[in-house]
Amino acid sequence: MKKISYISIVVAGALLLSGCGSDSVEVIVPGDTNSGNSDTINKLLPQNGISSQLFYGNSLHSGLGSLSNARVIDPSNPMTNLVSNDTMDVRYPVINTALTYDGNGSYSNLHTKSISYAAASQPYVISMKKENAEIKENKNSSASNFSKSSFAYQKINYLGANQYLTLLDDANNTKLLAPDMSESDAPLAFNHRSLEAVTYQSFGGAIDGYIIIYDADDDKSTVNELQKCNVDMSSCRKIADINDITKYSHGRPYSTYDITFLGNIPESVDSIYISENKIYKLNKANGDVTQMGAISADGASHSLSGTDIFYLENDNIYKSTLDGTLTQISTDGKATRIKAFTDDMVIYGGDDYMYGVARDGSLKDAAIEISVTTKTRGQKYPFDLGIGKQYLYTTYNVDVTMGKITYNACKLEDAKKECRIG
Repeated sequence: MKKISYISIVVAGALLLSGCGSDSVEVIVPGDTNSGNSDTINKLLPQNGISSQLFYGNSLHSGLGSLSNARVIDPSNPMTNLVSNDTMDVRYPVINTALTYDGNGSYSNLHTKSISYAAASQPYVISMKKENAEIKENKNSSASNFSKSSFAYQKINYLGANQYLTLLDDANNTKLLAPDMSESDAPLAFNHRSLEAVTYQSFGGAIDGYIIIYDADDDKSTVNELQKCNVDMSSCRKIADINDITKYSHGRPYSTYDITFLGNIPESVDSIYISENKIYKLNKANGDVTQMGAISADGASHSLSGTDIFYLENDNIYKSTLDGTLTQISTDGKATRIKAFTDDMVIYGGDDYMYGVARDGSLKDAAIEISVTTKTRGQKYPFDLGIGKQYLYTTYNVDVTMGKITYNACKLEDAKKECRIG
């Protein structure tokens, strides 16, 4: 069973058509069709864990990918809608997932726990577990009649993906809604606050509070506070002072908080964040902060993978340990974005090319070309599917004479590429 650092990649994909742990299904596996390989189609074994209903929505073409409605169906009876809603207020519903942690570093039962969305100025949540006696819309707290323009979901990863909602009431007060709130639960007062993480006393344990940034005057240029709050937001204490920093968007300066949460150290209560170009470890159970090391002031696009921090500088990739020990990972000047991680590789590139290098720096001068897009060939989206030691991707080739498009299912593993005609 994969570690959470790999499962979270699946969670991050946030399936809009989602059904995990269902009965036996057919899955297309890349095979050599030219040789008549009969193993092209394999059946998954029946899943014994928690299973989910399916969700789908119809596109609103004037809304740049927005959905105009929501539907929940039972895969065994797809012609019947269990839930229908045609008054969507946000671009699309968000998905809450869950998994089972056994305490020994193993995980199972990754499934769609619920769907959250706003409709007719009301927040709703639908349980997607098939074990429920009735699948129906439930109000996500006692919140009502809020401005639909104020709804904002934020994904917090902990034993799955949990979607937290902030919104404004009639008095312009900010409220926070947790995805597991029921119709009788009151929204939490959340003025002058932004959510950064959830807290728990031990990994795998229940959520007992929040890590937030508190900005009393909503002015980032003043000194603000990183705080640890209890689960009902009735008590908060300061962890550290947080200043502001100037960043640029399309050449225009803007002010933001000088803190970047990079993520959680697997199977622990510790998070890593960067502030004033220093690396900090935050114990979410007690709120203690420990400075670990420093990091380049010129670095950008920081990502935590395992216990290493990867970032870009001068279009190359660098790796920093938590104590600040630095290793250059690539040297070709083509790393405009980090796309994915595997156990031993970092995948990077731009819009029309992809490369892979070793996490330990051993291939920094000999990056592996994964794909280069031209008018007749390239790599299809998505680019972020790294699982274990494998990076999985799909390429296409266009035969301009015949007008035929050929797709290839590919993987990068142990620094070797392998592709098969799909």
